[in-house]
Amino acid sequence: MNKKTLLFLFLIFVFAGGLTAAALSGRGFWEKDGLKTIIIGQEKIRVGLAITAAEREKGLSGLASMADDEGLLFVFDSYNRPYFWMNGMRFPLDIIWIRDDKVVGWEKNLLPPEKGAKAVYYQAPELVNHALEVNAGWAEKNHLKIGAEVKIEL
Repeated sequence: MNKKTLLFLFLIFVFAGGLTAAALSGRGFWEKDGLKTIIIGQEKIRVGLAITAAEREKGLSGLASMADDEGLLFVFDSYNRPYFWMNGMRFPLDIIWIRDDKVVGWEKNLLPPEKGAKAVYYQAPELVNHALEVNAGWAEKNHLKIGAEVKIEL
């Protein structure tokens, strides 16, 4: 083989290895700065942050699973009533809606969409500046209540 062919094969190998490593890590962008800790009531949750529009759009889609004490915190620039959907999700979720330092509502046990199914959207019940995606059942298991205190230090 000539040098160009070897170089080409080497670059493909490196690129494929990088993709494989990223797929196996399953963490993608939301672990780039390490996980932060927030507290809801008495429960600590290690969270990745979705701050940019691109990060919020991607969310947890494509991730195979999360630890029981992990989640993804969506940080919004202003108060709004965001819509969420389960596009590309591979496991069920609870979505917890947060305004400042209080839980104002949640969606529980949201299932990944079936192939070809029409998208289902979930909207915050009131104006919020954060949303938290956690594993399905988290809210019930931890006896989440409307008005629960949330400590977020970013």
